[in-house]
Amino acid sequence: MKRILSLLTIFNLSTSWITSVVACNKEKFLGDIWVVMNDGYHDDQSFTEYVYRGADEFVKKIMDKSDYNAAYKELGEIGEASLRSAYENVVGGGAKVLVLSGYSHDAIAKGYFDEVIKKVNGSAVIVDNKTYKNWTSTVGVQYRADISGFYAGMASIIWSIINDNYNLNNKTLGLATFGGLLPGNQNSVINYMAGFLSAIDVWNIIKENQNNKYHEYKNKLVNLDKYGKLKDWLDNNEFKVLRTQKDPSGDGDFGWQSGSYTAGDGKDISNILINQGANILMPVAGPQTEDALAILKNDSSKKAKVVGVDVDMSKVYRSYDKLILTSAIKQLTEGGLIALAHTDIYKDNIEYQDKAAQYAKDNNIEVILKDENKQNFENKKVNFDKEKGKSWQTKTAWLSGEATSGESNLVEDYINNAIIEMFSKDSLIVMSNYYYEHTMKENPKLSFELLKASFTKEMALKVFQN
Repeated sequence: MKRILSLLTIFNLSTSWITSVVACNKEKFLGDIWVVMNDGYHDDQSFTEYVYRGADEFVKKIMDKSDYNAAYKELGEIGEASLRSAYENVVGGGAKVLVLSGYSHDAIAKGYFDEVIKKVNGSAVIVDNKTYKNWTSTVGVQYRADISGFYAGMASIIWSIINDNYNLNNKTLGLATFGGLLPGNQNSVINYMAGFLSAIDVWNIIKENQNNKYHEYKNKLVNLDKYGKLKDWLDNNEFKVLRTQKDPSGDGDFGWQSGSYTAGDGKDISNILINQGANILMPVAGPQTEDALAILKNDSSKKAKVVGVDVDMSKVYRSYDKLILTSAIKQLTEGGLIALAHTDIYKDNIEYQDKAAQYAKDNNIEVILKDENKQNFENKKVNFDKEKGKSWQTKTAWLSGEATSGESNLVEDYINNAIIEMFSKDSLIVMSNYYYEHTMKENPKLSFELLKASFTKEMALKVFQN
């Protein structure tokens, strides 16, 4: 019965303010909130599970229904017809709020969920995707994953030099990355990849420039390593940090994508990139992180480590000891929960608003809103106490990025903390805004253009603009 809710479509629900579905294993599901998933599962230990957790924690922590779970519908596929049918079925069955996981609900279903939920005066939250001005029932949740990717890339470079995770023969440290699919994923996949690659450029800018501004960065980096290895790499031109991939030729370039987000499909490209000299590999393709990890675990002659994305992969893949450097993460659970509190359905509930505001403070959530009726971001972070009772529908909540360290991650906390001190989230906003200026304008850059070395070099230069 693990997938029972995937099989439930239209059914009769009570007319009381709490509607529930009871599966044969006696779990109770709150029928007011439904999470509609495309190609992931509510317990897949990856992106989709953490989106689901946001809805589930809202039910338990904000609504105080600890005996209930958020309802979910798992499709196991990406297709317009199946998505449209899913929206109609759950809303026809009594759903008041839809939570959507990922870009497919925009790129493939074309926002049809907003039309469906609007008919019942309900609301929607789409996680890892913007909303639009004509999606009047929807709150978007987006992430500055470029910042996450940058932090993960820089931490991985520093750790790898200190711990000799590089090609000893030619004294190069190679970084590579790939996505599941490039087209249409500028703000959910490519941003991770571009931020990760820009860390290479930032390292090399610091190394190559001699003026006092860059010496300050250089000195801080050198102080992280008592053995002098970082100093050698910064002072000696025979040591090189570089990307191992040629610039992508187009959105169809399979040197940069596996072609899906399905487990197993990342084996070939992972193997190719590692054999081409990648010492640090960041797959941005859901469960394909494990494809890369399995290759390294089964062949100890391959000298490489892996960077996870979305969630702390060191906690997900515990059997791959000493292979995961860090993870570039998004606050998927936190972002979804906060967005639910600011739907029209729940914004007037004082108790929910108080709890959500406290939750945001407790979890150090930073949000900048973008009203999709306007062109620009709001110029300051959200004050959650002042936002109580306000709807975010037609707005996109942007959350900042971060990377993991310590515990089962190879990257130690002291490295991560030092990087954040050198490159604060606020200081990286200039870089981040530069990226999104090129993805959200009328004629945005295509995915492959954002991965070119010339573009990530421009991103890196913005880091020092502050």
